[in-house]
Amino acid sequence: MNMEIQAALNLPDETDAFLQISDIVFDRYSEVGFDQLSQEERTFFCVDALMRTLTNGGITQFLYETGNRQFTSTIESLKAIRAAKAAELLESVGAHLGSGLPEDPDVRSDFVDNLEISDELSAIEEKLYALEASLMQQCLQFVSKHMKSFN
Repeated sequence: MNMEIQAALNLPDETDAFLQISDIVFDRYSEVGFDQLSQEERTFFCVDALMRTLTNGGITQFLYETGNRQFTSTIESLKAIRAAKAAELLESVGAHLGSGLPEDPDVRSDFVDNLEISDELSAIEEKLYALEASLMQQCLQFVSKHMKSFN
């Protein structure tokens, strides 16, 4: 897969490179599951999932699709790619979640349905949207630096 990752990184368009790596990592996730991904693959996967769900439904969609474990992993992943501002913003979302997101999807769905989406959460969502291009660049730099860890 390193050759596929290298080929993606060599693409002239960053968005194309990112999307191709996203497909590669998602295919691996589909084959082996989250826990069997390397730490670096999980990092990319979590940031990619955040970006995808923000674009396709916003912060509430991200919360619907993310249990507490992945929510925490996403914050750690943002820190790993040196996206401190995005990590800080996501941590501030966590402050609205009380004891965290339930892992069970049905329970989590009810939990998110009952969350009051405040102006503050909407403002956080807008700030995260504004960071999308820099998150993509930081992910690509992270992948380039850790390419050998992508199986």
